[in-house]
Amino acid sequence: SLKSTDRGGLLGMAGVLTLTSHPERHSAVERGAYILGDLLGTPPLPPPANASQLEDVKVDGENLSMREILERHRANARCAGCHSRIDPLGFALDDFDAIGRFRQRDASSSAAVQDVSTLPDGTTINGLAGLKEYLLSGSRKRQFTKQFARHLMEYALTRELQSGDFHTLMAMCRSLEQNGYRPSAAITVLATSDVFLRRAEE
Repeated sequence: SLKSTDRGGLLGMAGVLTLTSHPERHSAVERGAYILGDLLGTPPLPPPANASQLEDVKVDGENLSMREILERHRANARCAGCHSRIDPLGFALDDFDAIGRFRQRDASSSAAVQDVSTLPDGTTINGLAGLKEYLLSGSRKRQFTKQFARHLMEYALTRELQSGDFHTLMAMCRSLEQNGYRPSAAITVLATSDVFLRRAEE
């Protein structure tokens, strides 16, 4: 039954949840980096060469959950700068395992899963529903809209965008904002633009 399961949208899709996981476990880091880079256009910096690797940790003989391991990892000053931005976004998707199944307990520690997280600015995100609300509020909604239009345009043109594409990109964003964010609004602008109609000549 999906009656009480919040699965709507891109971030609840099993395919996306699987692609942002490791083969053997889910990854809050991969999921957070995906949100920052692909959805908001603000990718984190690559990890430094001397960044420490995550390892299974036991305290008093008990396995720590992956969230607890990441929290210890973030205590390292070398890692905190990026992970304080990345991890909280990924933690909001901790209800889903490596292939997108809903889960209630951590596989390594059997502790109850926590999907509530706090961003560096103090904002609290409560699970997938809270993450959606966060992404579609304030300046982030404009960032998300621009990234959607960028991905759509790159797909249609089968190439990365160039400086001459900026006018069309901004026109797509304006049309989305003016037409209730219906995808057809951006598609119409793109399909009738000079850059799309001339693509066969490039």
